[in-house]
Amino acid sequence: MTKEERRDRERELKREMILDTAEKLIFAEGFEQINFNDIAAASGYTRRSIYLYFKDRDDVFYHIVLRGQKLLLEYLKSAEETHLSGGNTVDTFCDAIFKLAKEYPEYFEMILLYELRKHDYSIKYSDTDDIKSACQNISVDYGEIVTKAVGRDIETGRLKSRLSAGQMMLVFWGQIFGFMQIIIQRSENFSDIYGIEREDLLLEFKNIIKKIF
Repeated sequence: MTKEERRDRERELKREMILDTAEKLIFAEGFEQINFNDIAAASGYTRRSIYLYFKDRDDVFYHIVLRGQKLLLEYLKSAEETHLSGGNTVDTFCDAIFKLAKEYPEYFEMILLYELRKHDYSIKYSDTDDIKSACQNISVDYGEIVTKAVGRDIETGRLKSRLSAGQMMLVFWGQIFGFMQIIIQRSENFSDIYGIEREDLLLEFKNIIKKIF
């Protein structure tokens, strides 16, 4: 390893350490409650030093979102393989998103926040080489996976609709994410309050969506 490579490696390790610290703070307190001073203090760096690794607070936000998006993309690609093997669209993709929401609820919340406030739906892929574009493009990627699955169902007659595959994806995506948001945000003592386990409610939700679709 050359001196320059070692320096770059050390820089990347420091950046990941700062990001790990920021992630813990944001997951615990909420993105709106955390500023650069908080991240610097927790990381053991000055505010000026943090700016050597991240441009601003949004830059930190995008890096954390991208971590969650990569997990979601991995789960959706696995769901896509199951769908190509004959799996039901509703079951495979609902289960994939529920897996992320259950195992990584904080990432799920960050992705929701990103989709609500930061994603640019007026464009598709961005050719800019930065972290914001990386989030934009991976979001388009997993949207395309679901759109293609719905398209296959329309082509084979498993799904009949006057809507296009892209339009049906919006309906499907909205239903799934809305449901997941509810059961994740109300996860504490869920069965005691509502008299049903989240997994059992998910099963009923899927049955309802299958009837609709």
